[in-house]
Amino acid sequence: AKNAKVNVLNGIKEGEPSYQWKLGSWNRGRGYPKLCTFYQDRFVVAATDSKPNFIWFSRTGDYPNFGVEKVEGTITDDSAITLPVINRKMCEIRHLVPANDLIILTSGNEWIVRGDKTITPTNCNLKTQTQRGALSCEPQFIGNRCVFVQERGGTVRDMGYSYESDNYTGQDLTLFVKTLVKGHLAVTSAYAQDPDSIIYYVRDDGQLNCLTYIPEQKVYGWSHFVTNGKYRYVESVAEGEQDTIYFVVDRVINNKSVKCIERSIPLYTEDNSDVFLDCYVKVANSIKTDYINAPHLVGQMVDIVIDGQQMPSRVVPPTGVIKLDGKANVITVGLPYTTKIKIPSVEQQINDGTLQGRVATVSRVVLRMYKSFGGKVGRTFDRMDDITLPPNELFTGDKPVILPKMGINYSTDTSICIKHSDPFPFNLLSITRIVEIGGGLRDVPGL
Repeated sequence: AKNAKVNVLNGIKEGEPSYQWKLGSWNRGRGYPKLCTFYQDRFVVAATDSKPNFIWFSRTGDYPNFGVEKVEGTITDDSAITLPVINRKMCEIRHLVPANDLIILTSGNEWIVRGDKTITPTNCNLKTQTQRGALSCEPQFIGNRCVFVQERGGTVRDMGYSYESDNYTGQDLTLFVKTLVKGHLAVTSAYAQDPDSIIYYVRDDGQLNCLTYIPEQKVYGWSHFVTNGKYRYVESVAEGEQDTIYFVVDRVINNKSVKCIERSIPLYTEDNSDVFLDCYVKVANSIKTDYINAPHLVGQMVDIVIDGQQMPSRVVPPTGVIKLDGKANVITVGLPYTTKIKIPSVEQQINDGTLQGRVATVSRVVLRMYKSFGGKVGRTFDRMDDITLPPNELFTGDKPVILPKMGINYSTDTSICIKHSDPFPFNLLSITRIVEIGGGLRDVPGL
């Protein structure tokens, strides 16, 4: 286009030609910044459509002002700053992470603006760190480390300052769980610091990957969630002494696609009446009733718990009202799910080498549990026995379990499988396997 609507400034006469004009960096044609943060009392924005590799710093303490001021021909230290992130690939800026330094994650590499000195127009310099690239999924800054999803392959990495190299370095946190990330990308993420320091990643296929991340203890544990629907978004909200996770879930209810906003209950509470179901509804009445309304679960097969007792599963009728066989004060209805845990084979250094590749058998295990009820254990998920616990109460302590016998008990595979489908708590703290190796018994901790 050759025509443009302009604002005439002082010093320019209307009707006379002038070369003293300039198009703004942000407008409808060039686009507006997609990212923003605050750093060193400046408002920082970045990545427009026409300049995806540019960063703009506002004037110090004057956030809407991106102007430059000169005193005796010298730019003042509090003036605004325009900073292009230029390299051979001209990567798009994806994230701005304010920490001791300003961390800049692009589609192909990672940079910092050093924060050891006050940023001014004369000393605001970029320094490249690693050459990984970040996906659009938001990063999480935990402790002193930045955890982000890598651009290629969806691999999750962390990144932090190393005194040895005087540079930012990190590691691949998905090195041993490539099956969880191969062929899938993380869409969004959320971090719950308390109680267990877990990062939740929603995948593009509607499933959920969870990373327990405690770097000071070198703990990087992954789990995987699926539900009767698809996870679309996750967010963490501080509530009391714990962080509560909220999900947006696509479900098909009564042959219609609906979006449900669901809140996860706290993992650790003193309320022994908590149940564990998906998309559940709970009513607690002072006067006993014999029905519960669950219109959001019409047509679904649901589990029912009344006054702490599990009832037979049933389908929610078209009215959404479930009539019970008896009256109760506390009634909970929701979608059941199954938890599966597989503990890998034992690894132990012995006098004449390693245990790997040798035949062994696990005769029994000792499960250390906390406020738990129900569950099954076995060598495979196809052949399992119930974990016998005291009825009508949550068990805490060590529970020895003799494993069910199979056709061939001696094998190079000494893994243990645990499954839990009851709508009650199941907190497994550790597993000790009693392993027979070449005729001898050994106690081998598993968790």
